[in-house]
Amino acid sequence: ALPRLFLMVLAMTYRYLSVMLQSANEIFVARKSRTVGKVSNREGRQFVGTSVGSLFTKTMSLAEEVHAAMLSRGYTGAIHTMTRLNWKPRDSGFMALSIASIAVCLAMSLRLK
Repeated sequence: ALPRLFLMVLAMTYRYLSVMLQSANEIFVARKSRTVGKVSNREGRQFVGTSVGSLFTKTMSLAEEVHAAMLSRGYTGAIHTMTRLNWKPRDSGFMALSIASIAVCLAMSLRLK
């Protein structure tokens, strides 16, 4: 079985990765909507550098806010679940099938290029 702390970190990473990607998308849409004409390579690189810094700042701010909210709601680092999860042989089979499917899809996509 996987440690509970690992599962918690994985779940939070999945959730906030989508939030971070949405923020990055908003930055690029805002830039695109304000840009008229062709942008030079130098300006493009400068924008990407500035955007990465801005996204990092937003992400750190969000992480601090989430942690503060968790602490205010009584988070102590312990993870509580309603039921105990048990790994069964069919779970192993599903995992193997999923990995094999991903491998086949990757191999096919590489072959198409």
